[in-house]
Amino acid sequence: MIQPFSPVAEAASLHLRAVHCAEAGNLAEAAEYLEGAVNAVDCRAEWFNDLGIIHEAAGNAERALAAYTKSVSLEPNSVRAHTGCGRVLFQLGLTSEAKHHFTQALLLQPGAREASVGLAQILADETDFNEAVDVLHGSLKLDGDHPATHRLLASIYALCGEDALALTHWRKVASLTPEDGEALAGLVRACWGLGDIEGVLTHAAALIQSGRASLALHSFYLYTLLYSDATTPARVKEECLRFGERIQPASVNVFQPGRQPEPDRKLRIGYLSGEFQRGASFYFLSPLFQNHNREQFEIFCYHTRNVFDSITEWYSRVGHWRDCRGMDDAAIRRLLRDDGIDILVDSSGFFPDHRLQIFAERAAPVQIFYPNCPITTGVAEMDYILTDRWTCPPESEWQYTEQAVYLPSGYLVYSPPSATPPVAPLPLERNGFVTFGLFQRRAKIHSRVWNAIAEVLLRCPDSHLLVQNNDRTLDDPQSPTRESLYRELTTRGVSPDRVQVYGVQPQSEVMAIMSQADIALDTFPYQGQTTTCESLWMGVPVVALSGSHHVARVGSALLERVGLSELVTTRTDDYVNTALELAASPARLRAFRAGLRDRLRASSVCDGATLAREVESAYRKAWRSWCLRKDRMNI
Repeated sequence: MIQPFSPVAEAASLHLRAVHCAEAGNLAEAAEYLEGAVNAVDCRAEWFNDLGIIHEAAGNAERALAAYTKSVSLEPNSVRAHTGCGRVLFQLGLTSEAKHHFTQALLLQPGAREASVGLAQILADETDFNEAVDVLHGSLKLDGDHPATHRLLASIYALCGEDALALTHWRKVASLTPEDGEALAGLVRACWGLGDIEGVLTHAAALIQSGRASLALHSFYLYTLLYSDATTPARVKEECLRFGERIQPASVNVFQPGRQPEPDRKLRIGYLSGEFQRGASFYFLSPLFQNHNREQFEIFCYHTRNVFDSITEWYSRVGHWRDCRGMDDAAIRRLLRDDGIDILVDSSGFFPDHRLQIFAERAAPVQIFYPNCPITTGVAEMDYILTDRWTCPPESEWQYTEQAVYLPSGYLVYSPPSATPPVAPLPLERNGFVTFGLFQRRAKIHSRVWNAIAEVLLRCPDSHLLVQNNDRTLDDPQSPTRESLYRELTTRGVSPDRVQVYGVQPQSEVMAIMSQADIALDTFPYQGQTTTCESLWMGVPVVALSGSHHVARVGSALLERVGLSELVTTRTDDYVNTALELAASPARLRAFRAGLRDRLRASSVCDGATLAREVESAYRKAWRSWCLRKDRMNI
């Protein structure tokens, strides 16, 4: 005689069905079966835990928490249940309660993986980084191959500026999960922090090739290309064209302007940029905005970066302000159309929060790139690039995907910070030895630069080197960054005793530090722009090595426009010899110290009014050209 199912057997059957449904991804059905199981028999802690897992996977946090809490009440020593409670409570923002459950789980099972990661994440969010790292390393002692543990360690080390340690753990994540795009992106960031440009390019290229690179990472890859000593102008253009093809829509919008294409009417100029915030860009963009002719040009600023500081506030007053933070591309395009923009200008290039994809779909009749980022865009619908004869000799026009427009006085104008120290006496006279200054970020300083600097120091035996950049760890005597810097010099025969190092400082302090140098040595191929102007403003001559493409001529162009072409070289030997000749002439150094600020101030490099007239002339010419086009209504 067949016996009916007992309640226990029926509940077990329901539980089994729930497991099968969950494995098949039918979470709602799985939850229904499991709810039936736990209601059919006396409560079982593990089944409530399973129910919590199903609800959590389905995104039902509150129901998951109720199930996990019931499991804990039935089995207070359940590591799984405490960990589940911790996970869900953390998702709900109840971090104090989550911390309690993760801690309980670790008391029951020291080093438990999920509980360790959960507790460490909370500790990191509370900026208790040392404790978080200790918890994670305790877990690694029991399981050294847990990707989530290594991932969180890498993130914490990166946040603390410990890029070498971050690199180690990102490499481990990548080895454990080869398809993990986040790990490759982490490797990119760590290599950048360590100044390993080729590492950045290798890992970023792998992501791009696999189709997993975000537009932001792809943009960063293109910007990083400028730092590589192995990069050629042809490769830069090729890679930018590839990016342009990636963002090019299947069809470009048909542009129908809301106003008549009259050649001489007042024009509406739109600046679409992520650079309307505190940073070096302000010193080169503000002269143009300050000097625009408001009678002939109506200015609109479209702000795309998720920042609003005192500099953003300044920009918000120079024209019609459009805060585009959080707006998608389609919304910004509609705004541009509603504003009737005649000429749309990009000043971001591949800097963060650019919107080149808006240009790719043609958002204005005329589109122009102001190369604050020293590179071409690769965007087919970008009509022109503003440049000058120093940065782009006519034979170099092929390097741009845009049509080059030459500004007679130069496309870069510098506005010195309002609060800068006065020019100090020549340090040589106080110290009795020459001090060379190196004021570029670490990523710009590769082996060939170190070779040249070391040769200068070795051939000028009593000289010293002053290094300052915005590395967060450079001021720490024990930091890997400083140790790496010393190693680059000691392996070339230069004692660390001859080197003075400063890390990130307030702007006024940076310029005061610069004035402690007698001569500044520029990097190559990525030359200094802001640092060149700052050095000259503080009376410090800059020795530069000019190269073959835009980024390798920016600093040289500034020096030539100030009348310092004798400090611009084209060969490494000449670079070294020019620095040594200058060091051997205290009279020349004194003359530079006394007159460079006035020379810079009197040059086109500080002439914002002329820049604005020349830019506006270029705008007007481009607009008239568009008005004469027979196909202008079908752009």
